[in-house]
Amino acid sequence: PSQVSDAAEIYSRVNAGESLEAIARGPWIPFPRMRFKNRLLGAFATILGVFALVLLSAFLTLRLVKAEAQGVRDEYLPTTLLASEMTSQMLNVQQALTDVGATKKPEGVQEAEASAKAFHKAIEDFRKLASRDTSDAARLDTLNQNFDAFYSKGKAMATAYLSGETSAANSHMEGFDKAAKQLSADLKSLREHEISDLTSNLSSMASESETSLAVVTYGGLLGQLALANWASYQDLVKPAHFLKPYHLKYADAATLKAALGDK
Repeated sequence: PSQVSDAAEIYSRVNAGESLEAIARGPWIPFPRMRFKNRLLGAFATILGVFALVLLSAFLTLRLVKAEAQGVRDEYLPTTLLASEMTSQMLNVQQALTDVGATKKPEGVQEAEASAKAFHKAIEDFRKLASRDTSDAARLDTLNQNFDAFYSKGKAMATAYLSGETSAANSHMEGFDKAAKQLSADLKSLREHEISDLTSNLSSMASESETSLAVVTYGGLLGQLALANWASYQDLVKPAHFLKPYHLKYADAATLKAALGDK
């Protein structure tokens, strides 16, 4: 029955257009002259090579994540906080100098001066952290100039109020409010720019972490495959070494006869 079924299969394959030569050759096997032992060792070496490449890829990816994490810690997060600090100090200056007009007390001028110094310190700290970013340097130069103009107009307004020159003070207030509006817009733009950079770096870190996790997972699977391949080698090939002393091809006939007895 098996011969009949084999003949029927050959007949159907020939009718399907397959040649008898192709059927006789059987399935294609790479390196047909290679010994089984060498095939297993070659597969094992290939798996180990791929496993090493996977580990190298994971290592490089993790190094990149580490570098970006340090960038977030040392630059992007601090500059984002400094942008918010500058906004806060600018609002303190505006509030302090505006209160002078209502209270006619000089303490507001002193409070504004302290906030102005804190603003300039925040700009300098920002400049040191973002020294490699030329666009940030240009933004900071513009902010510094606009803040000085804003602060100068505010002090002129406060001085006029303290001197009792209400009409002149009201005239200065218009320019002061306009400068405050422009400065607020510039600070908002800077803050949004820094938040965008921070978000972009965090997203990149998350993506690279996922890639690294996938690489490590596949690496683990390859490692298991390599161990399984090595176990197959031990189970299927190595026992042959112990059988060689009892094989006529490898053992001396007299020694083999003595080992097996007179049977």
